[in-house]
Amino acid sequence: MKLSLMAALLMMSCTTAQTSAPATPWRMGITTSGGITGRGNGSWAINSDGKVEITAFGGRSCTFDATAEELTRFTNLLAKARRDQWKESYAPEDRCCDRIEYILTIDEAGSQRTVEWIDDPLPMPADLTAIVNAMSGVAPSLRTEYGEKCR
Repeated sequence: MKLSLMAALLMMSCTTAQTSAPATPWRMGITTSGGITGRGNGSWAINSDGKVEITAFGGRSCTFDATAEELTRFTNLLAKARRDQWKESYAPEDRCCDRIEYILTIDEAGSQRTVEWIDDPLPMPADLTAIVNAMSGVAPSLRTEYGEKCR
């Protein structure tokens, strides 16, 4: 009985501890399209070297160096991501009414994963939502912190 309990506890700890350092080089980027203008609201990306690339709504492009804390934050988010469990799309069937369309591309050492959604998407997994918020959320995010500097 004790052995069975120990085995069950060991298996549970192994399944929940699937966090590992992402393979390098890695890059996470979001591009947008659609909306009222049809041009989206820009794009933003970060890579494992700490380079942040922003293209503002008006088309101006800028690059910045992420802080060590920001790079650690994104590395940890990528390490915790369960990309194999994500759907390809979280956009509802009816994409009505000039909503912004988003595409997240993650490239981890040449292995790519792409996910799309629109404003007001279908429910997304928590790990994906955490990455999306860190990249394009209200604040702080790559879009808000660096987008303002790029104008």
